[in-house]
Amino acid sequence: MGDLYLNIFPNWCFTTNLTHHRNGRIVLAWDPDVFQMNIIHMDSQMIHGFVIMGDFNAVKEIEDRIGSPVRLSDIQPMRNCMAKCQLTEVKTIGRLYTWNNKQDGGNRVFSRIDRVLSNSAWDVMFPNAEALYLPEGTYDHCPMKLKWIKHDLKLLNKTGYSNVDETKVQMQAHLAEIQDKLHSDPTNIDLSTTEKNAAADYRKAQDNLVSFLHQTAKVHWLEKGDENTKAFYQSIK
Repeated sequence: MGDLYLNIFPNWCFTTNLTHHRNGRIVLAWDPDVFQMNIIHMDSQMIHGFVIMGDFNAVKEIEDRIGSPVRLSDIQPMRNCMAKCQLTEVKTIGRLYTWNNKQDGGNRVFSRIDRVLSNSAWDVMFPNAEALYLPEGTYDHCPMKLKWIKHDLKLLNKTGYSNVDETKVQMQAHLAEIQDKLHSDPTNIDLSTTEKNAAADYRKAQDNLVSFLHQTAKVHWLEKGDENTKAFYQSIK
């Protein structure tokens, strides 16, 4: 890719579609220390269905933030980006605001800056898709889950391994309940304090569950630090 890319992003990996089209302008870059990329298919152009999801750190509507004013200049970059890339937002359910600063009372700010965007080809392929925004728990961002509703035939039943798992589920539900109330009343200092206490209880319950699983799991899983994957849970059955 040349010295320019390597100077800007040392030790990164790069690939491009120049091998498939002499005017190719698509460059994909990633840090191999963070994650590995497996290129499944490459083409001369990418006018296919695709979806982009994550933290865009930008609001799109005036109503996308409470606790701090939104100016027209704040929403224009996101709107321009979506218009230029011909993207629309996938139908969302769950939390309206996807980030908050965890401050107390009147200092609390909620923003909608995490999104799932798709092009028209992807919308045709997955017309029933939904983006579910879950409670943020102990984090500042709400986790996002992309669901293909037509193929969601059943809900996963959560099975506990002991009381530590049940406690973790209860603490998580309690935290989510408090955060639901806080989303409706963001300046309530008492709720902010209750949220902090509930988050601390949830972290402790989560640590206890992981500790229990570590004691039960096989040694080679412990060495890999695989705390919460499906394979890890399978290893203790």
